[in-house]
Amino acid sequence: MKTIREDIKNNNYKNIYLLYGSDDYMKNLYKKKLKDGLLNGADEMNYSYYAGDKVDVEQIVSIANTMPFFSDKRIVFIEDSNLFKEASDLADSLKEIPDTTFFVFVENAIDKRNKLYKYVSKNGYIVEMNGLTETELMAFVQSEIKKNGKQISNLDISYLLGKIGYDMNVIHNECEKLCFYVGDLEVVTKKEIDEICIATLENKIFDMLDCIASGKKDRALILYNNLIALKESPIKILSLITRHYNILYKISLGNSARVDSSTMASNIGIPPFALKKYGYQLQKFNKDRLHRILQDCLEIEEKSKSGRIDPQIGVEMLIVKLFG
Repeated sequence: MKTIREDIKNNNYKNIYLLYGSDDYMKNLYKKKLKDGLLNGADEMNYSYYAGDKVDVEQIVSIANTMPFFSDKRIVFIEDSNLFKEASDLADSLKEIPDTTFFVFVENAIDKRNKLYKYVSKNGYIVEMNGLTETELMAFVQSEIKKNGKQISNLDISYLLGKIGYDMNVIHNECEKLCFYVGDLEVVTKKEIDEICIATLENKIFDMLDCIASGKKDRALILYNNLIALKESPIKILSLITRHYNILYKISLGNSARVDSSTMASNIGIPPFALKKYGYQLQKFNKDRLHRILQDCLEIEEKSKSGRIDPQIGVEMLIVKLFG
């Protein structure tokens, strides 16, 4: 992202950018920055936007080959197209595109063996956006609080992130909510965080499963019943339980294969620093047990969806079985 920031700052752009990954906040942020920077205050006469996996490559090429009107740039944004996962002729066509045309691709997932990906890698700039590092996230929270004229300690930032998770949109919204809530107070503390910020369902599930890993059956069941009291769907809870143990299983496989943490986190779809949190829990399991747990999760899901068991009872049975 440093390269994009410098390009925007210096108003010196590459002809092709690819932003991809799971962090929608950062993709949307830099998509807007690139659009504003490339337009540089001009109207959108020379701006074209395409989205979805049904984009017309021939139409895109035709537009891209058209010289800009009363401007030195023609700008083409393409989003969620799957062009970096499927075969197309766009890579060959890009070789003939005039230097006055600038492309910005925004995708969730890509295939690095894809011909278009290889072309952009060689002739443009690619940035993967799968979440900030822990240090970057803490700096982001600090800046969000500071721009509202407030302060917060690093200890309380860590507490906040542990409660609300690492989704940038959620962090942005919760920081604004906190700053409004504290009113004339200059410092945001744990007290205000507990009073106004609601833990994500995923973090509540993590706490419940942490109790299970630590052998605290009664506490785990209390946390589950609290979720039910809050009208959370047992099917959704089961889905997140399955996802949790699937992450642990994938980390276990990655550790066995000596995969580096950055690659492992990217493949799993979690921030690299979150590996540490899962790693502590992983110490209580081995691959065989995790595999059995995943089979139990799938069995409860199948029985719940087929009507052979009440979903709420099914999840309770699963939780009890996890202590076995």
